[in-house]
Amino acid sequence: RGYLGMSGIGDCRRKNYLRWTRAFPEVFTAKTLKNFADGHRTEDLIIERLRMAPNMTIVDREEGKQIEVSDFDGHFLGHLDGEILGLIQAPSTWHVLEIKCVNERSFKKIQKYKETLGEKNALKEWNMTYYVQHQLYMHYRKRKRGYLVVATPGGRDWDAVRTDYDRAAA
Repeated sequence: RGYLGMSGIGDCRRKNYLRWTRAFPEVFTAKTLKNFADGHRTEDLIIERLRMAPNMTIVDREEGKQIEVSDFDGHFLGHLDGEILGLIQAPSTWHVLEIKCVNERSFKKIQKYKETLGEKNALKEWNMTYYVQHQLYMHYRKRKRGYLVVATPGGRDWDAVRTDYDRAAA
């Protein structure tokens, strides 16, 4: 990438700087590349399934491309999975939509946080990188809510949490 990605901004600052300046080429193992591919297929599957729900509107493309947000003349970029309207919890509120495909252990962990802390606090406790990414997407899209779907590989099990926009975090 020739830009600093919003999807990793919650990571270590040094790691982000080295990634952004391309100090070291990022090399992915075959297993990691397979995980990426599975994650993309799972995102498409989840969106397809969400569209089956009555009164649900999902926008996952603008001008045929993934929704992009940017700042600093394109040096800071993010790509949303979509935006969603029609959730039972807030039917008239647009939400930033993100979908994460994770292993079983991580999936159970967010479910535990959702149960113990409530859905609106679960994401921040579960994964700070995803939380910051979500906050930035809400900020740049001027949305007050985010909806994160967390799925196991292949999308067999999934759960979701909503998150409120926090300007200070963004």
